[in-house]
Amino acid sequence: MKLPKSWQKLLREHQQQIKINNIDVSASKKEKPFKRTLALVFKIPLKTSKDIRKSLGEKIPINVKEAIFFPPLEGYHFSIQWTWEDNIHNLDLEKFKKELRKVFKETQEIKGSLWFPFFGKAGHFGIFLTDSEKEVFGIRQRLDQLFRSFNLPVGVKSIYYDLTYASLTRYRQRFLPEQIVALNKIKPQKIANITLLKVFLVLNDRFMTLKNTKFLATFKLGFK
Repeated sequence: MKLPKSWQKLLREHQQQIKINNIDVSASKKEKPFKRTLALVFKIPLKTSKDIRKSLGEKIPINVKEAIFFPPLEGYHFSIQWTWEDNIHNLDLEKFKKELRKVFKETQEIKGSLWFPFFGKAGHFGIFLTDSEKEVFGIRQRLDQLFRSFNLPVGVKSIYYDLTYASLTRYRQRFLPEQIVALNKIKPQKIANITLLKVFLVLNDRFMTLKNTKFLATFKLGFK
């Protein structure tokens, strides 16, 4: 099983950018202390997260590991849509949750596979390729409209409707030349099959650490 051609092209482009420009770690430094977001997320089960972490340990070259760090296992998740916590002071939360239920009751379970690596400004992404891309696309479209109807600026822009990823590792520092060479030798591989059954509405930090996360609602897909 291979990564689809569209993702292969994007991966090559990102790898080339790292070769030319390395990475920018200034953005993550400016974010501290990191603000929380109001987010809708698919949470990856802890057992699956442990399997993912083991797989990453085997796939990431030893000389690269010193330049990255691993987020907490309990925080592995896929963000569907989010907005900054600062934007929700006037939000009618109960009305918002009622409208969210309408979105998710019409969506069945989502199955797919998690692939690694994919490179981004903040870290290594695991791309979640679904067996039902139209479902995810449709969810994001409806959430985009819903957030805007509640005057909530959206964090996931419309051009990324088909992008669903988990941040599996983060950058500690800019890479050395030999680390860039090692990174570009990693071939994208499927590291987990995942079935998503629930969506969580949370206030969370970027790693969804338990001490900084507040669960506001749970929505079962397809639940009437």
